[in-house]
Amino acid sequence: MEVKPMSNRMKFLCAMGWVSSLLLVAGCDGLLPEEFRDKSGYAMPGLDETACRILSTDTTAVPVPNFIAVEGVPLDSAAFAAWAGPAADSIGALLDTLALDTLLLISNPEAGKTVYALLRQSETASGLLFFLSWDMNTGNVNATLDLSLYDGEGRRVAVTGTAMPVETAAGCTQALEVGGQDMVLPSIRARYGFSPDPGFYLAGFVISDPAAVGTFRLAILRGE
Repeated sequence: MEVKPMSNRMKFLCAMGWVSSLLLVAGCDGLLPEEFRDKSGYAMPGLDETACRILSTDTTAVPVPNFIAVEGVPLDSAAFAAWAGPAADSIGALLDTLALDTLLLISNPEAGKTVYALLRQSETASGLLFFLSWDMNTGNVNATLDLSLYDGEGRRVAVTGTAMPVETAAGCTQALEVGGQDMVLPSIRARYGFSPDPGFYLAGFVISDPAAVGTFRLAILRGE
């Protein structure tokens, strides 16, 4: 994934109204990136800046940068129910464990609509932020990816926030040519906050178009 600096030749593609995923709105004529940066108080939140750097890692570079390949596992209803029962250990053995503060490349080899991975929260923290991204192309630019977190009893963990700061949308971007037109799109496609207690959790990722987004990027950071 290549993150290029924005220029006056590229109009910023406005991003407005995130609920569970980032909605892209085309052609905002009045707002150029440099003008936005020059506005008083512009600053990407510190954790978002770190997430942008992690998500932008070139995984083809030599030496190999810091990233973990994770194979997402589809679970049927019986297997998911076992997560909250005596077979939880066997279910956990099928799943890769997500790590904090590193790039996670999550694959979906079976093209499942929902894939799961295991999250281990080892200590009480003020919260966790999950940043989702993928390498965009003309075939997946309109895809969406939603995240749910489930505790050891199968209960969904409440989301503390999904808002995407406009500073993050403007400051972490990917250049893409669509239909012969240069566009600048926000690289961070979704941003979820959770405050889980210590323990094991299932992270479930719902992919709108599994064929178009076979692998996606995830960064998990401790909240401030």
